[in-house]
Amino acid sequence: MPAGLTEQEISQLPLFHDLRRDLVRELLSDATVQHRSKGQILFCEGDAPRQLFVLIGGLVELFTQAHGRDTVVLLLRSPDTFMPEAVLLDQPFLVSARVLVPSRLLMIDASRVRKDVTKSNELLLRLGTLLAGQYRVVLHQLKETRQRNAPQRLAAFLLRLVDELGDRNCVDLPMSKTTLASRLGVSLETTSRIFQMLPEEGMRVRGRRVIVTDRAAVERFCHTGPSPDVPENLPFVSSM
Repeated sequence: MPAGLTEQEISQLPLFHDLRRDLVRELLSDATVQHRSKGQILFCEGDAPRQLFVLIGGLVELFTQAHGRDTVVLLLRSPDTFMPEAVLLDQPFLVSARVLVPSRLLMIDASRVRKDVTKSNELLLRLGTLLAGQYRVVLHQLKETRQRNAPQRLAAFLLRLVDELGDRNCVDLPMSKTTLASRLGVSLETTSRIFQMLPEEGMRVRGRRVIVTDRAAVERFCHTGPSPDVPENLPFVSSM
């Protein structure tokens, strides 16, 4: 087992849930646990995948860059396993990854993953489940860009943060407002203007703190439909 990772922690990571102990030991035989500081780049778009990443603790953004501007594609929270498609296909990463807060990561050798997945239907099913869950998260995001305007997208995302990370109808933003704006596809200036209008819709933002004052009003404003904003509470996916 890699140094710095207990068996209890391993058992709580979705990638290893209910996998045979001998398979887990083989997967982790040359894995490492690393601590990465805020702002560090884990890999760049176009790099060959050398590891499968498991986020034990922290927050990571997947982003792409064009014309000198970063666009956030997905936010990853522990215990997400990320970029499995690049590892399985042995294809270059389509995005870059940057650490947003001090994070702890498990890194599993990519060639070992590809080798073991050919021998274990359990591992294949688990990686397929993780991929399917992340795919559904991305589909929800695509639907949002079509069905909601910028203020509605921002309010719905903040409400999800309150529900998943908050306490008593409030939460402190786990990312910068710049990252938040990029994730939702709006400018920082537009985000600031939306913050000013949200009190009329049942939500206040003060600094990094988000407070829901009238949940029913927020939900009406977001036009919550039959598809949940938290995609089915998927047990193996924490992506946002």
